[in-house]
Amino acid sequence: MHRKREQIAESIKLRLQETLDANDPGVFEITRIVIRSVLTDPSIEASIREAVANQKRLEAKQVMVEIERKNAEIEAIRAQGIANANDIINKTLTSEYLQHELNLTLQKFAETGANTIVVPANMRGFEMILPTDKLAQQ
Repeated sequence: MHRKREQIAESIKLRLQETLDANDPGVFEITRIVIRSVLTDPSIEASIREAVANQKRLEAKQVMVEIERKNAEIEAIRAQGIANANDIINKTLTSEYLQHELNLTLQKFAETGANTIVVPANMRGFEMILPTDKLAQQ
């Protein structure tokens, strides 16, 4: 309301001039209206402040949503990169390469002087050392 002082002043001037002209035509002329201070109802001011605060909270939430959306995009891109890398690795892994890596690991193990190897009961992962199909025949 305080930003519309000129509009309010013009409206008051027109209405006041109309009232004066209705009672005494042409006797009085309003030349200027000056509004020094505007007092509003405190409840209206409180409502305005609350509306502005709510608008600011809404804008902040919208920014948070956008940030989370971008974070999700980053995670999706990262996951896609990992999936692509895994796909490349899976396509290039051969049983010969895995046997080679196993042999290197067993060689390092033998060089340490350790004499214990833990083998899972289901022999899973040890098919290259002890083929499970041959064990089942015995």
